[in-house]
Amino acid sequence: MPAPAQQGCRFSAASVTGTHAALNQDSYACRAPDFYAVADGVGGGALGEVASAILVRQLGQLRAPQPEDVAFVLKAADEAIAQRMVQEGQGPGAAVCAAVWRVDAKTSNWLAMTVGDCKVMIAGRIGSEWRIRWASPSQSYAHCGLTPPPGVSAESPANMVGCGMPLPALYFPLTLI
Repeated sequence: MPAPAQQGCRFSAASVTGTHAALNQDSYACRAPDFYAVADGVGGGALGEVASAILVRQLGQLRAPQPEDVAFVLKAADEAIAQRMVQEGQGPGAAVCAAVWRVDAKTSNWLAMTVGDCKVMIAGRIGSEWRIRWASPSQSYAHCGLTPPPGVSAESPANMVGCGMPLPALYFPLTLI
């Protein structure tokens, strides 16, 4: 009987500067074959690009984490981003993110994590067809059943790293087949 084919991941990143933004505030990290992350800086010009870079850098230090390990790093990143924003004196800045880590090199088991309105999309080929599915819910005000602050859309992220993270990150296992 032939050995099962090794599953692999392909990582690509594309980013577009927002319609009302002068600067792209997104960051991503790829440590193939076991860590991939993207962070969307939030802050409307208040160093969201710094917040997203700090976040992916700190998440990338983890190897085969459990949710409690990720939660610890998110708390540290939240504090580091808030401190940096105070030092820069340019107002609040934060980031939302999605990341995946392979938790066992011998299997196809992964841990996925999202904060805010970032989502993980799984694409796989079955024969000649591609199947795509969203594997995570968002943490928008509407999805979480929370009332947004005045002037903020209900579809805006209710949870961000860098401004206190009022909600826990969402974690879920993935198995690549």
